[in-house]
Amino acid sequence: MAAIKTIGVSVDIRSAPDTVGNAKRVSLINTHTAGALVVVVSTGHNFYIGAGERVIVEKAASDQLDGGAGGASIWATPVAYRG
Repeated sequence: MAAIKTIGVSVDIRSAPDTVGNAKRVSLINTHTAGALVVVVSTGHNFYIGAGERVIVEKAASDQLDGGAGGASIWATPVAYRG
């Protein structure tokens, strides 16, 4: 696993879309037992993350990430870099 430096608190993007502290890089972890769809609200672009998977996403500071409703949490944490 790559090293990450957190620069803010985690938010659950399943409960509501969020800019995740206006971060440009975000660590996402899907705590569900099934894959989850994440949508970049401003563009409508989307991607899936697997069950239990952690990914680092680059986005515009103002972009909100939406993990949809229901199911287990998708925790999003603002990060400074990945190594």
